[in-house]
Amino acid sequence: MLRSAFLVSVLVALVGAGAQESRGAASHPRNGVIAYARVGETGKRFQIYTTNVAGTHRRRVTSSHKFGSAEPSYSPSGKRIVFVRYLHESDLWTMSANGGHLHRLTWTKRIEEGSPRWSPDGKQIAFVVEDELTHASPAHGIWVLGADGHGRRRLTDDFDTSPAWSPDGSEIAFDRFDPATETEGIYVVPAAGGTPTRLSAPAQPGGISDVRPAWSPDGSRILFASDRPDTFRLDLWVMNPDGSNVEQLTNTEGIDEDNPAWSPDGRKIVYVGEPAFHGSVSYQLYVSDANGANRHNVTHSCGECTILNVDPSWQPRP
Repeated sequence: MLRSAFLVSVLVALVGAGAQESRGAASHPRNGVIAYARVGETGKRFQIYTTNVAGTHRRRVTSSHKFGSAEPSYSPSGKRIVFVRYLHESDLWTMSANGGHLHRLTWTKRIEEGSPRWSPDGKQIAFVVEDELTHASPAHGIWVLGADGHGRRRLTDDFDTSPAWSPDGSEIAFDRFDPATETEGIYVVPAAGGTPTRLSAPAQPGGISDVRPAWSPDGSRILFASDRPDTFRLDLWVMNPDGSNVEQLTNTEGIDEDNPAWSPDGRKIVYVGEPAFHGSVSYQLYVSDANGANRHNVTHSCGECTILNVDPSWQPRP
């Protein structure tokens, strides 16, 4: 019954040269800071911030009265960030981890590009394309381009969002919306191209939705959000890469938990928590152990303020 909002940060805000890098898929660098998109207080558009895991050292890394910035994703080295910058349409940009050396990757009129994710070898970026008006453009789906902005190619051609690379770079997980059942399920497709394989249970009218896949650093598990077992509330779950051995991590009454990401060492997860009555103006970041235990707030609301903290990405450190 759920439909993940494409470019959720961009839509909410509208309403209210990266060098090639290499890192072995098996390595587990230390955890750095968490980048995320934030709007609220006196801001009118999303901007990207970073914070330490305790939430005590928040720093703004993008700043513009004209453009909004959202959906950050760290490069494998942790030295650069790919993100979405938007005014009338959304395009992909990169910058250094401290917000400098901005470089525009795409420039496509009347096409929304979002959800960028860096490949494990740092050479490619997966992202989502959707028509800004109809959400049914002939170009919609998951696409891949080089980290230098060249070599753009299409990977899927359906209502697909939330790409997530496997640690060895061979596959990309994503979620797909089924208009017939109004549900979403998680799929995986070879990064080189091919036929997607569904990992979620077969779609049923009025059934459950699985969204926002995130591959663990060791490749053994896929973290995702789901309203199973038909709770109409999102909790966090994990499964094997073939869709088996599904386990629930969180079960928080009255709170939707979504938009998860792993720490680089695989020991922690970060995610967004929001009240299950949609339309709330308080989206906060939480960090817990990888099994969902020992949760704590990273960001905080301010009484009646509108505060949205979304799109977390955890920085790798060598």
